[in-house]
Amino acid sequence: MFKKYIIRTAKTVALPLILFVFFFILRPQKFGSWSTINIMFQQTFIPTIIGYGLSWGFIVGIWDFTVGARILLSALVGASFSVQFGMAGLILGCLISSLTLSVLTGAINWIARIPSLVISFGLVMVYEILGQWYSGKTSLMTVDSQITFLGSEPYNIILSVCVFVIFYIIFNNTKFSFQAKAVGSNEMLSRDMGIKVPKVKFMTYVWGGLFLGLASLLQISYAGSIGPQVNLTSIAVVFRPMIGLMIGIALSHVCNLAIGVFIGTLSINTIFIGIIALGLPDTMQNIFLGIFLLVVMIVSNQQEKVKEYFKRKKMAAANQITA
Repeated sequence: MFKKYIIRTAKTVALPLILFVFFFILRPQKFGSWSTINIMFQQTFIPTIIGYGLSWGFIVGIWDFTVGARILLSALVGASFSVQFGMAGLILGCLISSLTLSVLTGAINWIARIPSLVISFGLVMVYEILGQWYSGKTSLMTVDSQITFLGSEPYNIILSVCVFVIFYIIFNNTKFSFQAKAVGSNEMLSRDMGIKVPKVKFMTYVWGGLFLGLASLLQISYAGSIGPQVNLTSIAVVFRPMIGLMIGIALSHVCNLAIGVFIGTLSINTIFIGIIALGLPDTMQNIFLGIFLLVVMIVSNQQEKVKEYFKRKKMAAANQITA
């Protein structure tokens, strides 16, 4: 039992560890310092929490690109509320606005009954315009430095650990999560079993909104200020967490998804910081990221075939010995 645990743990941490060693060998002076490692972990927290918010929708087949716009708009509302109500306004502003936007987005998807991808692109533009209007078109909204401590150590670590525990409990121990997994596995069978699929899909927005609200709280606390984004630029916020989530799902056969999303996001950050340490242009990040994602997904999808191949080879060798 202990041996299996060690093997599973080794497989879980192997991906970011291999990447770290690779870049460390290439540029040990810049990549091996404690400050670089610390930055790598610090920049992993927010995308991981966003990945948690995306997880249920992704599992049931919803492509939601409004996430970035909703996070930015929630952070803008939190920053505005903090001026009048301080820390309480910042927290409640981020959480309440995120949940409100999530309920609205989920309700529109439920009522419209058209592909989520189409709806999300339309709503992105609406939320971006709302954010621009709310912030005064081009001005940055800032938060008093005395109440942004949640974005710095050790408070961001404590908050991230609490979010991890909350997600772990909800994802592994709630009726909603089990129903979402069933819908993602076989929607038609889930309907036959009596699961209300539209309601489950709606609830993926609601539960996801909680984590996106926490992500917006950490984002504004980390940056100290935030401004609106238009022309669909907020969609870029979704990509890194979504890829981290995809890697986490690929790793779910060796670890829990809550851990897998963190490992996936950490791996992506390792690549980004490694590319910067090597002095390569930013455009190379997307190339490396695309290649890395393809390799991880191919290896993950072919694991069962590889296991079956070696199993057949072992059985063939055993038959030869007995013969």
